[in-house]
Amino acid sequence: LPGLRERGYRGFFLKKPKSPCLKTAPGSGLEDGCALFCREATVSVVCVETMNYNSSNQVALLATVRVAQSSSLVLACTHLVARKTAEGEAARKRQVCELIERLDTMGLPCVICLDMNAAPHDASYAAQAYPATT
Repeated sequence: LPGLRERGYRGFFLKKPKSPCLKTAPGSGLEDGCALFCREATVSVVCVETMNYNSSNQVALLATVRVAQSSSLVLACTHLVARKTAEGEAARKRQVCELIERLDTMGLPCVICLDMNAAPHDASYAAQAYPATT
């Protein structure tokens, strides 16, 4: 994105392995996934890792960064499965647990930015993903 680049941001994008956009807008070149932008004047990107959730089309970006003169931390960006069913909620819980397990192995403080595709409480099925974050 030129506008962000002109303002000093560096971006990273990870597309979904099977982007739904390829079906809904064939030939458009559009693909969805996760993006993360860091302002290079204040944040040094040490490394970026990618993650594909088991048995899923969802992905995550894990960027180890250093802010000014401080210690490193991990910025995680992800988008969980969207199915609004009990099965979808169980899949979101598995994805949250998988993400947290991966972040635990990195041994750094982290900030997680995610689209959970669910509300903390829904009358049609029991929330599982939100409680898994605590």
